[in-house]
Amino acid sequence: MLALNNQIIITYSKTVLTMFEDILYLVFRIFLIAWLGSFVIIGIFFLIRAYQLNLKNLIFGGTGFLMAAISQVGKQFFGFNLAITRVLLAISFVLVIIFTNTTFHRDKQSNLPKLIIILGLTLSSIVSVLSYLEMSASSPLIFYLNVSSDTLLRVISFGWLAWSSYSVYREIKNQDMELWIKARYKILFIVSFIFSFHNVPFFFQPWNISFGDSSNLSSFIVFGAISLFGLTFAIGFSLTWFMPKRFKIFFNKGYQPKEDRNYTEEELMTLIRKQMSEGDPNTNN
Repeated sequence: MLALNNQIIITYSKTVLTMFEDILYLVFRIFLIAWLGSFVIIGIFFLIRAYQLNLKNLIFGGTGFLMAAISQVGKQFFGFNLAITRVLLAISFVLVIIFTNTTFHRDKQSNLPKLIIILGLTLSSIVSVLSYLEMSASSPLIFYLNVSSDTLLRVISFGWLAWSSYSVYREIKNQDMELWIKARYKILFIVSFIFSFHNVPFFFQPWNISFGDSSNLSSFIVFGAISLFGLTFAIGFSLTWFMPKRFKIFFNKGYQPKEDRNYTEEELMTLIRKQMSEGDPNTNN
């Protein structure tokens, strides 16, 4: 009887654990869908605004975010192979670098943006080659070399966006400017910095196990961590570009504006560039 009761308890525990894993996996999938959906919305919004305002930097940003979303949607739902997925992602990260350069560094005399884009192109080429090799001759060495190259590419792409956003915030934080504008670049710095480490959990992904395999604990945890990274960035980045009026009021608490007005994206970028050009000429060099 005791043995039977123990067996019932063990079976029940396994059932509960399986249900918990299924629920958690569903939550992670929702995170992933929300993240990719946000990227699609941001990409489309950027392209529409680029057309309306003739802002080329938004074309690069919009195309980059759309390609990142397409690569993951294709992988998760349409069976894109590893090489196609990684190549699309690598191109999207290079476009993010170009977006950063054309948004924050267009009027600056510095070789650093050129160096960053060269590094991005080099790493994207390495990732593409390693992805093809991983498909044809999979091994732990090739897998982790690919992960390392891909991680470094993301750190450079979004770390550069984070640093550029922080540089803007540093220049404008003492300027007479609405506080929500300052908060925008502070948030952009924080979420971009966090997202630059988005691929680090992949070092704990077993090389011979499919990503997101719920039957493997390590792969399952990696899937959840990466989905959470992506969702955090998507929410923060969306907030900086689609900041609701109530958030602007919240961030502006205690600030007395000289005039009550709404900035267009073109006016805001012009204002930021003006403030940056009036700052320390050595900043960001």
